[in-house]
Amino acid sequence: MPFDDLPLLDTDRLEALLQAVGADALGALANRFGPSVDADLDRIRRGSSTDDRPLVAEAAHSLKGLAVTFGASRLQAVARALQMGADGSADLTSLVAEMEDAAASTKGAVVPTVASLGAATGSSPKD
Repeated sequence: MPFDDLPLLDTDRLEALLQAVGADALGALANRFGPSVDADLDRIRRGSSTDDRPLVAEAAHSLKGLAVTFGASRLQAVARALQMGADGSADLTSLVAEMEDAAASTKGAVVPTVASLGAATGSSPKD
């Protein structure tokens, strides 16, 4: 797939976020990442199935912002492409499939990556 060469996560971005907000806050944000992605994906699917391009563009924009926050490079690029495609006349089917793949991979990587960064810096939350 065209976006597979991009990294899932920019660990430098996550480390900067860890330093800015602390391990507890970043852990809480990471735990909400998956449900937030799922909510935007649901809107993208709904918009795509009804050819509601403004809804697809809006949800892709929201997902792009979330991806930027977490340094989710691949998800950000796919969301940007989907947003631009929805604003035009592009066939959204392949872009939505790319989004599904990027979202699934990224959702599976965020929490463990955040946990390992916190552990590596000695900032992980104590049980």
